[in-house]
Parts: sequence; C-alpha cells; structure tokens
Amino acid sequence: MRRPGAASACSSRRSRCSSPPGSGSSTATASKAAVRRSSEHVRSFLVGRAWLLAFVYRRLGIVAGAQKSGTSALDHYLREHPELCLPRRKELHFFDTDRNFAAEPVDYAAYHAAFAPGPGQRLLGEVTPAYLYWPTAAQRIARYNPAMRLIMVLRSPITRAFSHWNMSRQKRREHLAFLQALAAEPERVRTLPLEQAKRFTYADRGFYTQQLKRLWRHFPQEQTIVFKSEELLAASAAVLARIADFLDIAPFPPIADKTVHAREYDTTMTAEEKRYLIGVFEPEVRELERLLRWDCSAWLA
Repeated sequence: MRRPGAASACSSRRSRCSSPPGSGSSTATASKAAVRRSSEHVRSFLVGRAWLLAFVYRRLGIVAGAQKSGTSALDHYLREHPELCLPRRKELHFFDTDRNFAAEPVDYAAYHAAFAPGPGQRLLGEVTPAYLYWPTAAQRIARYNPAMRLIMVLRSPITRAFSHWNMSRQKRREHLAFLQALAAEPERVRTLPLEQAKRFTYADRGFYTQQLKRLWRHFPQEQTIVFKSEELLAASAAVLARIADFLDIAPFPPIADKTVHAREYDTTMTAEEKRYLIGVFEPEVRELERLLRWDCSAWLA
C-alpha cells in the first residue's frame, strides 16, 4: 500500500496533467479539494488500521516463568486451544532484551510480526519464562499493555537450580561442579554483564517472592495466576480449566498429558548438595508459602 503522501502527490500530478487546456481555476480548485479529501480518507483508514492492530496485538497473555518449571509443557497445551495464537517458536525474549528498549519510541513491529492469528484466534500469547526474573521486564510489559494477563509456573527452587546447572553443563557453558558453581554465582552475577550472568543464576532465579512482589508493583494480583509445576504435571486438565477461566476463553479441548523437555541428565543431586540448598532456600520457601497460601513442604523434603 502506498504511503498517504505518495498517493496524494501522484493524484495531484494526474489531476494537473488531465485538465484540458483552458479549464477554469474553479475546476482545478475542486480537483485539489477532492484530492485532499481522498488523502484524508486514506490517512484516517491507516490510522484506524494502526489502532486496530495495536488493540489486537495487545490482547495478550504471557507465561512469565520460572525457567525449568514445565513451561514447555504449558506452551504445548496452549497451542491446542482454538482461540489462542502463539508465535511459531517459544520464548520470544522481547521484554527482557535491553536493546529493544534502547530508543524511544519503542518499536514493537518485530514483536507483532511474530504473531499470525488465524480465524477464531482472538487472543495472542507467548511463553518466555525469563520475564519473571528479568528486573525491568514487568515494567516494560505494563507499559506495553497494563491489562496484560500473566501466568506463572513455579518449581521447587532446589530442583530448579540443579536442573538449570545441568542444562548449562550440557550446553558446555558451565565447567564447575554444582556446589562450586553455587559458590561462584554471587561473584559472577556481580561482575559479569547481566546478559551473560543470567546463564549462571542457578540459585538467584529461585527467590520467587521478590520476583512476584516486583511483578505486582506493576500489575494487580487479579491479572496474574500462579501454579506449582507439579500441579501441571499431575493434573493438567484442572490447571487448564483454571487458565481458561482466567483468560475468559472456552474450555480447552481434551488434550493428552504431555511431558516436554524432561531431560535425563547423567548426574543426580547428592545428599550434600540437597542439604546445602535446603539451607539456602528454606526461609524463601516459607515466605512463599505465606505469600501464596501454599503448602510447599514437599520442596524441602
């Protein structure tokens, strides 16, 4: 589609060229007025279309964490609902990528381009677990759409940390033993750029209470819903029913239970490693229990 300016300039040239020799100035004036009206109509249509697209694309729900907590399975389930449109790939990482927000105004075109809703898909959504952890992501999401609905899935911070370390080790990002990596984590987080340090945040990502409280500074709690990963694993149909109600969509169709990315690692957590992490996380788990009115005693067993 031509830009409005280009269309009106082309129309003006055509009107001047097509005027017969000797035509009066009133005809030319009327022609110019018609061109202006046509240009204004095109401009209004484009503005209206831009507003419509912005409205549609802001009808989003986001799964925001935590990493290594079953969000890949939830992503799979969400894709099975006929009213939901998700991008082709999981984890867009738009709101936790600082360069996307380095200039004003923020350009959301690349983000919007990731969505291609089909017939009946009235709600867009994406799954990027890191949004819960990233310090500025919640503020950015709220600025984009203060009415956003956010879904969180939380796993025991103890098993989450060990799984994260195993993933980093498998990807050859980590060369330290687990307890050594935990001991090195504070210095890594303090000295490395955050984009690099986040690879080694095995324990830090498990302090969920501060992450949830930060999120709730930007969103009312009724726009968020939080599950345990074991709920999703053991009773996915019940979790999906709650999500459908939360997003105000029809019930999910029958979906077979799905375990996604449940990797078998060649190392298992030792008793010493578990005792250490229980010592690290017990106060956090107790605080989370009070915050969410959960029973998380199994996480410390």
